Parts: sequence; C-alpha cells; structure tokens
Amino acid sequence: MFMKRIFIVIFLFLICLNVYGEELNGYARVIDGDSIEIKGIKIRLYGIDAPEVKQICKDLNNNDWKCGLESKARLEKLISNNIIFCKGDNRDRFNRLIAKCYYNNIDLQSWLVLNGLATVYSKYSLEYIYEENIAKNNKVGIWGGDFIYPDKWRSIERENSRKRKVKDSESNNCCKICKKGKACGDSCINENYNCNKAKGCACNVK
Repeated sequence: MFMKRIFIVIFLFLICLNVYGEELNGYARVIDGDSIEIKGIKIRLYGIDAPEVKQICKDLNNNDWKCGLESKARLEKLISNNIIFCKGDNRDRFNRLIAKCYYNNIDLQSWLVLNGLATVYSKYSLEYIYEENIAKNNKVGIWGGDFIYPDKWRSIERENSRKRKVKDSESNNCCKICKKGKACGDSCINENYNCNKAKGCACNVK
C-alpha cells in the first residue's frame, strides 16, 4: 500500500510538470535574436527564427547590413535591465528550454517578428504568421531588402564548413580527419591513449 501511494504521488507530480511546464523569471542575457539565458538556463524563443549573429542581409539599397547583430542588439535594448518571464514545455536537441517569453505585457516573439527581426519558424509553428505578414507589407527589418532564411543559412554554412574540411584533408593528403581524439597512423584514437604507430595519413583537426 505504501509503495502504491508513492507511485501515485510521483505520477501526479509528472502530470503537473507536463501541464505547467517550466517557468522562469529574471534578468536575461541575450545570446542572439532568438535565444536568451536566465539564471544559467538557455532558452530558445518559441515559434520564431532570427538571423544568425554572423549572418549578412541586403538592405533596400542592396547594401550589406549585419542583420543578425541588429536583431540581437534590438532585443538587448528592449529587455536590458528588466525582468523577463518565460514559460515552456519542451527542450530542443541542445537542451535549451523552448519557451514563450515576455517583458511586462510584451510578447517578445511577436515583437521580434513584427519588427522584421525574425521570421516565423514555420517548421514548428505558424502562431506569429499575422505579425510576419504585417512586417512583409511594411517592408521593415529583413523584409526591406533581401535575405536568406536563417535555417537555410545555417544549412549552407554547415555544407561550406564540410567542404572546407574536405579541402584541407585533400591538401594535406589526409585519409582521415580526427574530429575527436587524435591521429595515430592511419586512424584516430582516444586522446588519452599512447600512439605506438608511425605517422600515417590520419590528421588532427586544425
């Protein structure tokens, strides 16, 4: 009977976690246009995707502008030295809390999309599509010129990074690039192990 009661308590606790999710409030550190950190917990803003910090867009006059840095800077200016409240139910593959965050009565996700500082992350949600349409019609922020959608930009960057590694491998005549561990002969081994093989074609990541 005692074990049954414990099981019921644990079960109800897990249900509560699922219903109410995680809630956080406090001063936030802005990581980029769609990510913040509160009390050491990294948070990915729900339903939106902002340009990456290193991403470059084109303005109305076809000039380069640092849209990723602009998105981050505008968010920092909005929430600087203010208490932010966030609530989320899930974690992403980087263990960031996926949450909706607010400053007073301002929905941060809505504000970023409305000001052309982020797009709707349609792969996961269309909740802020109304705000995106307004931003498009008013040609504000990224909609005032030309840009690559952030998720596509990240994909291009990953492919470019892969090609650079392959090129480096070919130029060094490496048969294998050791991303983890270290090179030993023609293969990779744990970096804590001693290598007893002669230098081969495996290379360490530069």
